[in-house]
Amino acid sequence: ASTEGNVDYYKDKNLTPGKNYYYKIIPVVHSGNTYVVGSQSNERRAKTGVVKAKIEKTIQNRSNAVRIVWNNSYTPEKYVVYKKEMGKSGFSVVAKVNGSALSYYDMKVIPGKTYYYKVRQICYGENNKLMTGEISNTVKIRTQIITNKITSVKRINKSTVKISVNNSMGNTGYKIFYSTGINGKYKLLKTVNSNKNDSITVNLKEGKKYYFKTMQALDKKIEEKNKETNEEKINNEFYEEDKKKVEVKEGIDKSLLDIYNNADYENGNALKIANKVDAIFKIDEDKIISSFVKNNTVDENYKYYQSIYDRFSPNLIYKLKMLNKENQINEISKMLNEDEYKVFYDYLKHHKFKLNRFLLDFELNIEKTNPVIEVITGDKNKNYNHINPYVKTSYSDDIYKGIIIKYQDRIYDYSINERDV
Repeated sequence: ASTEGNVDYYKDKNLTPGKNYYYKIIPVVHSGNTYVVGSQSNERRAKTGVVKAKIEKTIQNRSNAVRIVWNNSYTPEKYVVYKKEMGKSGFSVVAKVNGSALSYYDMKVIPGKTYYYKVRQICYGENNKLMTGEISNTVKIRTQIITNKITSVKRINKSTVKISVNNSMGNTGYKIFYSTGINGKYKLLKTVNSNKNDSITVNLKEGKKYYFKTMQALDKKIEEKNKETNEEKINNEFYEEDKKKVEVKEGIDKSLLDIYNNADYENGNALKIANKVDAIFKIDEDKIISSFVKNNTVDENYKYYQSIYDRFSPNLIYKLKMLNKENQINEISKMLNEDEYKVFYDYLKHHKFKLNRFLLDFELNIEKTNPVIEVITGDKNKNYNHINPYVKTSYSDDIYKGIIIKYQDRIYDYSINERDV
């Protein structure tokens, strides 16, 4: 290679890890139409290695999931993710992810526990020899319980209300509390010990105003740890309020959950219980999916987020990281078409550009705007793809009746499984 001008360094790129490279320099001076060549310098050796990774942060937006985000300063073959739970000895490998990845989701965490994470880069050097980088920094996170939210309280008739809850926070269920005063004491109304229910129907006293709020249903060990005798203290410290107001009338709860809660599974009653569930649990899957499609419009920017992100091969990322910020933006702009550039330009107007941050943001945008609606059924004879081009049907033998809809980063459950019946 050659350099021009007053340059006191040279970057040699695309080298093979674990290999020895030897360098010399020769000064050259341009004089008129001739070049004057100086003497060779001494020889220096450099051995390439694997760059140390750095974990930037951990993110938790579900009770049962943690996201580990790292700085991808170099694109290796893979990242190895290590995990350790407080109180237990030693780290263990939980995942090996593609070298172009910027994060990893750990879906096996329990609220209230403390976990430690670290990562290591691995790549193949000369003669396909496996090489590992230095272990990264260790990050610590104490997982929290992401509380379910009441989304609506609707009066079905003058004596019955339906309380709908967003139960996609990774919890094992939720509890509904009620009060007859906005600042009064809250009492337990219902415990839903399943992540399969997003609403309950209840009857209360007529002529009164009621306020409702939720708490996640906890693992018994965690619940005992958080249990307090002072109800007001519990309300203030552990329950995230989401108050809704409605007038209702007292009566008997005939919800599907009462069948489970009051069931006698002895003396061969399981079949009777299943028949009762079949009689009550009747939903129109086509209607639910059609309504879901209608209420979730496609974000037109999705295809541009995806097409832009797909351009960033590991080799391109490596090359861009050798440039300063201004040149990175210029190189990216050159390779985009007109529509893609508009999306990129809009991003630059609202964000301070950093390559790693930009790639992570677009990865998140793809996840948040993905138009594919995955419908999971337990019936192999059913297919819902005809409803909309974005609807994709899949099968799970865990589902007894109904469907589960997976859309972007959320799950909508209209099903029961065999364990329920």
